Amino acid sequence: MMSDKELLEKYGWSLNCESPFEISHDDGSFARHLPARLLIDHLREEELEELEEARHSSKVKPLSPSEITIELPGFVIETINEMIKKKYRGSSFSFKAKELIALGRSKGRTGSNKDWYAEKWMDFEEVYRNQGWKVRYEQSSYGDSNFDAYYEFTPKK
Repeated sequence: MMSDKELLEKYGWSLNCESPFEISHDDGSFARHLPARLLIDHLREEELEELEEARHSSKVKPLSPSEITIELPGFVIETINEMIKKKYRGSSFSFKAKELIALGRSKGRTGSNKDWYAEKWMDFEEVYRNQGWKVRYEQSSYGDSNFDAYYEFTPKK
């Protein structure tokens, strides 16, 4: 830790006298007694913040796609698995997003359709891709309310 004198010098201040405590700045500013002590306390806080920021920024790094994990509640996985068992016949199949939500809700799961999307429970494609499926999600274009979004599953070969 820096001494008061070193800290003051770093920020352009000089220690004029220790008793009574007086400091002056290169720009002509002057402080003595309590105001001078308060300034030193403030400069110490600045130093600590800089050190903490430097330490934190050296530990923080951008995420790579391989570091992202998708965590879904068990009941969502169970519902998707049940839908797969219901639809799969050895080749590609699809199911509507609203079918999946209805199946989940029929199992006593609360939440509106919007909740399933807001909680990101419908963002499961990557989880199933990692299990050997090609998963494609198709949704309506903006303003097309007659199209039902669906998921298409194809076994990877």
